[in-house]
Amino acid sequence: MDGGANHQRKYHLDLLRILAAFSVVMLHVAAQFWYTLDVNGAEWKIVNGYDACFRFGVPIFVMISGALWLGEDKPLDVKKLYTRNILRLAVIYVVWSCLYGLWENRNSVLTSDWKELIKYCIYGRYHLWFLPFIIGVYVLLPVLRSWVQNASKQNLQYFLSLFFFLQIVRETLGILYPQTELVYLLSLVKIDMVCGYLGYFVLGYYLAEVGIPQNTKNGSMQASCLPRF
Repeated sequence: MDGGANHQRKYHLDLLRILAAFSVVMLHVAAQFWYTLDVNGAEWKIVNGYDACFRFGVPIFVMISGALWLGEDKPLDVKKLYTRNILRLAVIYVVWSCLYGLWENRNSVLTSDWKELIKYCIYGRYHLWFLPFIIGVYVLLPVLRSWVQNASKQNLQYFLSLFFFLQIVRETLGILYPQTELVYLLSLVKIDMVCGYLGYFVLGYYLAEVGIPQNTKNGSMQASCLPRF
């Protein structure tokens, strides 16, 4: 999920990767008990608590990708993007989906309907969702990079404002007040471009390249390797 190969090592992003990876592990640890524990018991509340605390992992991964990919100065090689990055992700998804499908049907592989077996191989496991998602983002990279690198600061802020209200605020209100008229109206205005993780992708670029003054970034990097986000 890196941008180009020829860029200066950004140690603050490495630290963020470690933090995000730890967060994802904690989420999956919580998920295995989600449907088995009593929701009124103390154990479920503890699991629910650290599940909520570590929800930042995937957004951080997406923001790191946005900071690296969209901030690259050299021209984007679309052919290399497809034959190297996208193809690799697609192969990984197909291989692991097939392995999971075969494993879940290991006792009936020879007797199962081949169509059902193919369906299991295609669906894979739920935690593989990130791979086709990031492939979709990479497909949009030529357009996104051209836009963000030529957009004004106000234009980027407008996009991120839409992302904040139509994704984060809408989803939060939908959980807290599921039957209100405001939530219903916001659900009607669903712009796919800003209603998803793509907003985090652009946000990563904005925070790394636009949102913080250059002198502040240089000073902070000389003083320490703390994350920018």
